Formats: sequence, C-alpha cells, structure tokens
Amino acid sequence: MRVLITGLGAIGQRHARCLRTKYSDGIEIHAYRRRRLRQIIHDDLTMTEGDPAAEYGIIEHRDFDSALGADPQAVFITNPPDLHVDTALRAAERGCHLFIEKPVAHSLAGLDELIRVVDDRGLVCLVGQQFRFHPFTAAFKRTIDASALGELSSAEFIFKEYLPGMHPYEDYRLSHASHGERGGGVILSLNHYLDIIYLLFGDPIEVVCFGGTNGTLGIEAEDTAAILLNYRKENGRLYTVTVLLDFIKRPRQMEWHLTAERGSLFADFQDNVLRRTDHGEGETSEETDLVGFERNSMFMDEHAEFFGMISGEDVDQRLPGLVESQSVLDLTLKIRESMHTRTIVSISR
Repeated sequence: MRVLITGLGAIGQRHARCLRTKYSDGIEIHAYRRRRLRQIIHDDLTMTEGDPAAEYGIIEHRDFDSALGADPQAVFITNPPDLHVDTALRAAERGCHLFIEKPVAHSLAGLDELIRVVDDRGLVCLVGQQFRFHPFTAAFKRTIDASALGELSSAEFIFKEYLPGMHPYEDYRLSHASHGERGGGVILSLNHYLDIIYLLFGDPIEVVCFGGTNGTLGIEAEDTAAILLNYRKENGRLYTVTVLLDFIKRPRQMEWHLTAERGSLFADFQDNVLRRTDHGEGETSEETDLVGFERNSMFMDEHAEFFGMISGEDVDQRLPGLVESQSVLDLTLKIRESMHTRTIVSISR
C-alpha cells in the first residue's frame, strides 16, 4: 500500500507513526509538506528538533500535484479543516481512497460534490473519529441500544482541556483551533466528541447552546460552550443530553454520565475507569479499569478498518462515512448557530 499524508503536524505524524508501527516496511508513506518544520512530535505531544520524514521513513513532496503523481492508493487528509474538502476533492478525482481527519470540514460547502465524486468512483472515504473505537464508547452504546438499565432519563458529557496545553510545542494563538473561520473554536475543534453524541443518540429534535469567548486566552473563536440537546423517546417523553466543552480547564476533564430508570453508567477517561450501577433485582455495582490501554490502539483500529474496506474485506464498519459525517457537521454548525443567535434551533432532516 502506498499512502500520502497531507501535512506532518501532530496528527499527521501520529498517523505516520502508527502506520509504520503496524505495517513496518509493508507500506510506502509519502507526505505533502509546505512548511517543513523540523519538529518531531511524540505521542505525549512533547517535541524534539528533527526531521519527521527521516524519522518515519517518509518520501516528501513540496507540491500536491507531484505528490498525487506518486499514485497513492489512499490519502490521509490531515491539514487544517478549512482545507479538507478541496484537498479531498483533488485526491478523489485522481481515484484515491480517502481518510479525512475530524472534523470532516469547517462548513457544508463542497461536501455534496465530494460525496458525488466518491460515490461515482466507488471510493472508500472514512472520517477519523477514533473515539468510536474506545472500549467505553462500546459499553455506552451497548447499554443504550439494549435499554439495559431501563428507560433513559438524561446524560451528561464533559470535555474540557486547556488549549495552550493541547499542542505545547506551538503558539496556540496561531493554530486553526483559535480561529473560527478556519474550523476552530471549542465546538468544531472538539467535534469528535459531538460525533459520539450523534453515534449514541442520533439527531435531537432541538438544541440550544450558550457560550462564547469567556476566558482570557486571547483567541478569536469561542472557548466555552454549554449545549443542551433534546430527544424524544418512542413513548413520546423527552430526555436531555448536556454537553459541556471548554478550552480553559486545567487539568483535563473528560467524563460521561448516563442516568436511566434502573441505574447509571459513568466513565472517567482520566482515571480510565467505568462504573455501572444497576438498582434492579439484586442491586449490583461494577467497576472496570482499562489496564494498559494505549491511545494509539484506536488509530491502529481506524487504519485496519480503512485498509480492510479498501481490500474488499467484510468489515464491521464503525467509522462514519461522508454522509453521516455531513449530518454530524450540520448538527455541529446548528449548535454554533444557537450560540451566536441565542435561540433554540430545531433539527429536521
């Protein structure tokens, strides 16, 4: 397999590192790089000076057309979100399969055309939402789909992380995460967590969001968002999912809470602990620790699914394709619309 990575920032290097670890010399990696920064960014996001192309055995290109001229079977779109659709279209028109990092784009513009080209050419296109491979995600989905704790009443999801600490090797004020027009702001930058909400619960009937630039980071995009999503159950009653996002909190906080008529499910991603309580007959309480869980395993699972689908294997697809990712992005943009207009926004498809 010959692949092309569009950029060797933190996520591009992580993909290169995982590809090299999983497939060793059985994969030929090319990269399109414009800035060619001498930064090797490690798994813990520390940086040392050096040449990432030499570090990971990558063939570099300064021009995207010449990179596509190497005839990669697959292209990993890892540049900023405002460049995703244009880059993906150019690669798809050359017949390349696509792996697009989250979010799929910063706006809906051009997505219909990309979907058409991908469908017409019979290409595989997946969007990198690695948390779909996390064991806690699987546990929550099983519990919700099977109504294992009875009727759902509410859920709360907290994702908070200090923006300057997310990529400590660079000036956060210059990154796309700090600029709304480039796909930044806490809502779009943390779109992979909203993808999990969509995976678990689907489309809400309405959303409302309060937030804005509440901190002192000096960025142009929103750094805080409190989101309420209303869902209608089959029996007609409602339940609400609350999502709290911010770029301010130190230390990082990531927690999921699910409350149902007979019990609850709680996940703490900092301590890697899952707690399930069932108040039914013979009340039970279980706690599961993720001993030895490696974050990179989620990226390697993404790669296995992507290449499996390219090879025509019978793959149990977990990553979203373009159509589903378009729906997630549409929901994300409606949340931002609610924040800017301070109104409840109805969702209809």
